Amino acid sequence: TDEAARVSGEVLAARAAAFEPPHQDLAASLELEARIRLEEGRVSEAERLAREALAMTVDVYGETSLRVPYARMTLSWVVAADGRIDEARAHQQEALRVYREQAGPEHPATLMTAAALARTELDAGRLDGARTLYESSLPRLVETRPEDPALVPHLAGWSELLGREGRCEEARVPVERVRSSAQPGLPGHDVALRQVAAVGEACGFLPD
Repeated sequence: TDEAARVSGEVLAARAAAFEPPHQDLAASLELEARIRLEEGRVSEAERLAREALAMTVDVYGETSLRVPYARMTLSWVVAADGRIDEARAHQQEALRVYREQAGPEHPATLMTAAALARTELDAGRLDGARTLYESSLPRLVETRPEDPALVPHLAGWSELLGREGRCEEARVPVERVRSSAQPGLPGHDVALRQVAAVGEACGFLPD
């Protein structure tokens, strides 16, 4: 919201004045502000903030900290929004590598990052890579975090892949799950609803 953006900007300004970089609180504020600027469509500003946040996070915590791939994912969303899919993919692959090594293959952050990379592969037309990543992450996420709103965009991506492959009956399950659980206004949910609407139309099943 506008109020959240205003408060975030004030917090960032206050922390920038109070702390000498690199500082963990300043890094966190930079990353949050980058996400807000991205939601506002101010991609160039978001990229500057995201790169600064990533560099500061590395300085504060070290390359092997689990905070680093989180910051790297923020940068990946920004460059993807600018159409630089290959660069986004590289950042996500590196984040996934660190999560797998440091947190393990079953950690929620690892699984969520794998699903995010699957969406990027799908956007790049790499259907085999997308399928492998979705199949290795989504069943476990649905089992362990069935009510997590962050699942909605990933389920929409999975339904899109199934639709592209002509597996419409399989696509029906994620489509209906997105339709029933999406919350308009949450990050990625409006896009997810549009995606499953397109899959439903292409596959010939419409909402009840």
